[in-house]
Amino acid sequence: VMFRWRASSAWFLFILAVVGEEACAVPLVKASVDETAAASPVSKVSPIILVPGIGGSVMVERRTGMRVWIRFYEATFYFQRFMWGKYNSTTESMEPLPGQPNTIPLLSGFGLDAIRNLDPDVKWPIYDYLVYFDGMIKVLEQQGWVAGQTLFGAPWDFRQSMCWKPTLDMLTDKILNAYNINKWKVSLVTHSMGGLVTKCLLAKHPDIFEQYVEAWVSIATPHQGSAGKILLEFLQGYNLGNINVKPEDAKSLSLEAPSVYELLPQENYAWKEPPYTAMNMGGQRLVFAVDST
Repeated sequence: VMFRWRASSAWFLFILAVVGEEACAVPLVKASVDETAAASPVSKVSPIILVPGIGGSVMVERRTGMRVWIRFYEATFYFQRFMWGKYNSTTESMEPLPGQPNTIPLLSGFGLDAIRNLDPDVKWPIYDYLVYFDGMIKVLEQQGWVAGQTLFGAPWDFRQSMCWKPTLDMLTDKILNAYNINKWKVSLVTHSMGGLVTKCLLAKHPDIFEQYVEAWVSIATPHQGSAGKILLEFLQGYNLGNINVKPEDAKSLSLEAPSVYELLPQENYAWKEPPYTAMNMGGQRLVFAVDST
């Protein structure tokens, strides 16, 4: 869902066009930002918040800070031990299994560390397989955006609902913080399901968008659902692009994760070809339409 997507120069030029023509003329800036210090006001560019898609946030064990997703190496152990959970209908959230450590998004680097490269241990030649927003972040920094002042990431627990209150609260805080630092409305750049999280915030809190958001660039957002991949996830499992995660392990997570159900296609989804289920029984191939009873 999120791997092999990169922030190309074409996307960057489109983003510049949306966030403002004046941003193109900003001189190169090199800055070091102390995360514990209050950032000084910046007014040359519209602040940008990057919101990743499902599976696109580095996850860590809360107590130790150990990275558990993505682990390209030893993927099975870390996935089963730290990423599995059980849906609680009372809290409407996915919770750790008994005795299982609590897992949260990586928050360092103003949220950018969690979305740059999803497994820093992986080097060339397969580095590009796991790099995510890194290219876009580097280009934005070269053009004058500064981490913690005008550039932020919004990693979220992609196992939870796109409308999970802690996620929406986090994104709201990011928007308000960026606005308060710069006194300039914020531009949001979202990828895949990150666009659905943003759309949920817009639906629930339109006043936030009216007062504090200048532009929203939505890249590859599945507004009608994700169709094939998600149906595959429920039938046999889909590893979110991490080839070292077994499909059956991914399915165990997906059956409990609210976010996966929210990616199911709408009833009026515009299929290019009607979906079907096929199986072989007694040497005969049986085909069932998706709406068959």
